[in-house]
Amino acid sequence: MKNNVIFKFIKEFLLGTVQVVFGSVETNFGIALFFLLAGIVFLIIPDAEKPAVFYLFAALCLLLSFRLFYKGAKEIINKNKKEF
Repeated sequence: MKNNVIFKFIKEFLLGTVQVVFGSVETNFGIALFFLLAGIVFLIIPDAEKPAVFYLFAALCLLLSFRLFYKGAKEIINKNKKEF
């Protein structure tokens, strides 16, 4: 049962990655990856060119990303419990 859940996580993560690469975000993992990338971009912009509000946007994007990852993982686990 645990292997099945792990494979579903991997499948959803890869599907989300493909969606972000090709410009279509439809699943929770795809949206979470999009926000994760946006948050990282806001953090790695050089300090000389970045106002302080960029840190706020980065934190919000990262928190939203982790929330969506958690929500997607919770849905996969609940679906797996209903199947068995």
